[in-house]
Amino acid sequence: MNKFFRKVLSAVTAAVMTVTAFSFSAYADSVTDELAPALLEGAMKREKNIDISSVVNKNKWSISEVTDLLANAYLICPELFFASNMITVNSLGSKYYVLLDYEMTEEQYRTAKAKLDAAAEKIVAGITPSMTDVEKLLYVHDYIVLNCKYDYTKSKYDMYDCLVDKSAVCQGYSLAYMYILKTYLNIDCSIVYSDSMGHAWNYVKLGNKWYHVDVTKDDASTVYMNASYDNLGFVMHENFLMSDDLAKKTSQPHYDWEIIGNYPRATDKTYDSAFWRNTNSPVVLNGKIGYYAVRNDDMGVIDICSYNFSTDTSRTLLRVKGKWYARRSEDGRESYEYGRYSYRQIWMSLAIRNGKLYFNTNKNVYSFELYTLNKDNNQQIFGLMFTSANNLRVAYRADLTYPESTLTLRLK
Repeated sequence: MNKFFRKVLSAVTAAVMTVTAFSFSAYADSVTDELAPALLEGAMKREKNIDISSVVNKNKWSISEVTDLLANAYLICPELFFASNMITVNSLGSKYYVLLDYEMTEEQYRTAKAKLDAAAEKIVAGITPSMTDVEKLLYVHDYIVLNCKYDYTKSKYDMYDCLVDKSAVCQGYSLAYMYILKTYLNIDCSIVYSDSMGHAWNYVKLGNKWYHVDVTKDDASTVYMNASYDNLGFVMHENFLMSDDLAKKTSQPHYDWEIIGNYPRATDKTYDSAFWRNTNSPVVLNGKIGYYAVRNDDMGVIDICSYNFSTDTSRTLLRVKGKWYARRSEDGRESYEYGRYSYRQIWMSLAIRNGKLYFNTNKNVYSFELYTLNKDNNQQIFGLMFTSANNLRVAYRADLTYPESTLTLRLK
């Protein structure tokens, strides 16, 4: 995990120990209740030596336990995006101090915090008072997937990277999701991590039950020819609101995980067969209705469906013919005659503005037909999303190879 996560260093008098894995502890509830707030309070005051003696001595922790718990505390404090990527612990008798360096000056922090607040507020601006917690969780999940690209350089770890710079590894996705839920939506959330997987995701509470949400795995970013692409408008939902059992059985199974916090297991399977499980389009919300697209069992047929969150009912609104044809690149791999072979997957994206639904087939953008690609070439539309109130960005390429091109439709 440490190649994805920040390292935590512990200095015990003259000795320095590197924590190579973030061990889960039976005292993890104290991380939330005592240690994390103490660490965050000192950091917000920009203290270089944060005194945690009272918390450590009260709980009678050993120095190794302090180190493990501080690693956990760091992971549930997304507000520490301005702090150094190393934490040092000094033990002097019964005194324990966290030595923390800061990567931003106070002025830089104020500027960064303003950008972070603006990015978070832009997300929650789409939340309405009538939304249930499930709808809020789904909306934020889809927003982050649509607007953040996975960082294959493995250098961007924070919620700031995810929300402002729009590129992060799993830690950044998870911290951003948790920050929005807890800070703005009053939904309890924590971090799950697996050393074996080198991966992290979220643990969220609905009512009195807990579920797994892996935003990162639902973002189908791609590396092709040494460049990364975000697959505009493509949102998977296989990893949204999973029970423990389902999390172990997804196409990319989760295993050997630990949860930061003393929380019950995710045994409830209410959402394991939810309508969103098989859609790779965004679920766009309009009042209590969510719109989404799924591949019909008949090849070349796509169902545009609606789900009523009030009545828990789905229905098919429209059946559209649509195939994305296979024609690989000129490097000799799988060269097919255009139109002869097609992928089983669909790349239909949905977006809504002013009560009007937009969607794409491989050649057209509809809300009634709005735009048609040049039918004399082999380019196909693979996704769309709104980048502002009146600008609709469309992504197109020949097939599953890259690079991907985009154009912007300006709507009146």
